[in-house]
Amino acid sequence: MTDTTRRRLGVAAVVLFAVSAVVLYYYRWHIAWTMYYRSALHLDSNVYEAPVRMMPSTSWPSEWVECNTGSLSFYLPSNLAETETLSSDHEPMPCFVKNGISVFPHPTEVSSSGDDSILKEAVALHPDGRQLTPPGFTYELYKFNAGDFSWGMTSKQARWHVFCAQYRVDAYRESVEFSQLPDIEYVVIAKERQAVLRWHSPEYDLSGTIMFFSSSGPLDLDFVRKVSNSIRVTRN
Repeated sequence: MTDTTRRRLGVAAVVLFAVSAVVLYYYRWHIAWTMYYRSALHLDSNVYEAPVRMMPSTSWPSEWVECNTGSLSFYLPSNLAETETLSSDHEPMPCFVKNGISVFPHPTEVSSSGDDSILKEAVALHPDGRQLTPPGFTYELYKFNAGDFSWGMTSKQARWHVFCAQYRVDAYRESVEFSQLPDIEYVVIAKERQAVLRWHSPEYDLSGTIMFFSSSGPLDLDFVRKVSNSIRVTRN
């Protein structure tokens, strides 16, 4: 073998090593998912994936009555709009109970999303650079589906796939709906006789929840949607 041949082989080996390193770096999260995370997180078999969709726009009936709790206003049927009070460790909690239906708006709080390290990481990693709110992040986690993995994903998409897998929150028989308006975002997680609405106001940086319960059968999701679509936030 001549010196020229050796040099050519050496150059080819260096180029091959460099190309391999670039390819491995680009596909590092694809490989991590395939070789580790899928089995370590028990996502290599059939797992429940909650149905997820955007919430249909549903109007509440004109005869419903406006209710106010702190900075939050929403509408309820007139026979349900009589406030009761539950005791709380911090302050009285309003509730609305009638005919087996209960609505519990939790006290409005200043959002702590700026201090949420996981949410900050999610914003940094989101492949579309989306500015996620707490409800928006919850929606993204529920949208995650282990079977959506593809080697055709970009490196950012594969990293996001792994991130969501680590925090997946799907539970059996849950369903999820999300709504994003200019002044408020909310996600509704429903399961048989109960639902939780988590909302966030980007304008006022306020967040809160509303709990729904039914003691007389499956919760009417259309009722939950109407209440959800009626909520508004004002700064007192």
